Amino acid sequence: MNNPRINWRGFLFAVAIRSLESMSERITNETDIKAAGKAIKAFIFDDTPIKKTGQNMEGVSRIWNHVIQKHILGYQLLVMGLYTGIIFIPLNFSLHREKGKNASKPYGFKKSKRQKQFNKKRDSKTAGAKRKKELDITKIASLVRMIKMAIKAGFTADYVLTDSWYTCWETVKTALDNGLHYIGMFSIVKTKFKFNNKQLTYNEIRHMNRKNIKRNKRFKLYYIRTVVQWNGRNIVLYATRKGRNGKWRYIISTDISLNFTQTIEIYQIRWSIEVFFKESKQHFMLGKNQSQDFDSQISDTTLRMIEYIFIALQHKVEKYESIGKIFEQHKEYAKELKLHERLVLLLIAVIDIIEILFNEADFENIFENVIYNQKAQDRLYDLLKKAA
Repeated sequence: MNNPRINWRGFLFAVAIRSLESMSERITNETDIKAAGKAIKAFIFDDTPIKKTGQNMEGVSRIWNHVIQKHILGYQLLVMGLYTGIIFIPLNFSLHREKGKNASKPYGFKKSKRQKQFNKKRDSKTAGAKRKKELDITKIASLVRMIKMAIKAGFTADYVLTDSWYTCWETVKTALDNGLHYIGMFSIVKTKFKFNNKQLTYNEIRHMNRKNIKRNKRFKLYYIRTVVQWNGRNIVLYATRKGRNGKWRYIISTDISLNFTQTIEIYQIRWSIEVFFKESKQHFMLGKNQSQDFDSQISDTTLRMIEYIFIALQHKVEKYESIGKIFEQHKEYAKELKLHERLVLLLIAVIDIIEILFNEADFENIFENVIYNQKAQDRLYDLLKKAA
């Protein structure tokens, strides 16, 4: 695990490819084959904080945890996953540190403490040395590289899905250049789009189209749909809000053929990566490795993801309620729709109500906080069992 010459990224790719082949081999029912053929596939990106306890770990830093709203010791784990329409499979990842704004304490440490961190010499051509360099590249740059790696390795998808943090021109352009569509939340206030031969911000565009507001009955959302140009490319800009007095939020989509309902349905696939983070940390000990060697952090994270893939396949084939339930021998099989998927649907319904009552409620933040709050999870599981 400490060997920098082992290509753990290539190993994870190989396992993912074989797992997808195995899944295809198991689909023999004609109805399932048709369903699999029509399923939307998406590359999904998001990051999660990996907490550590040792300040002498190689490359560790103080990072911001937006869930608990404070700094912790650890790494930021950026994950690329593939949603196949059937299961979520982690394909790639990178670990990052944060330098911070305090020039006297970069990475959250004084010079004397940084010098105590574990360090070892690696041949610059080894896989381990290349992964170590990723600590200091931006997460956007890592995302772009991961898309190119996945395409080169033979993985296919229809869409790239991210939250607002990763929505920028570089991400959108990379998706388009690789034959993919992009859907994501958007929050860069100063960005200008071309509309009616003028360069305007999304707020200015919304104001100009305020009379074109519509209501979507399915999602109970008001929205304004506008086709604009961003760096010469046509995209759809949606302004959307919950209730008449709700806060406006923005979604962009490069797939102009989709209507509002279809766009939101596809974007909701992104939440499968939050379920992956939750289950991997709870059941597979993701991020619990306390080795000071960075190579060990990479290898351990890879192995946790491979474990997840194997259990996810078993989960699908044997139709257990959730991945966690596979570890319990005497649980009943779930209904056709997996428990964690029903949990997501229940979460959406509950947060819809919250947004109606409290116009300033932030859907994304509420969803993520509930996913990581065990007490909230337990209460929702109880509700599902009673409703079953």
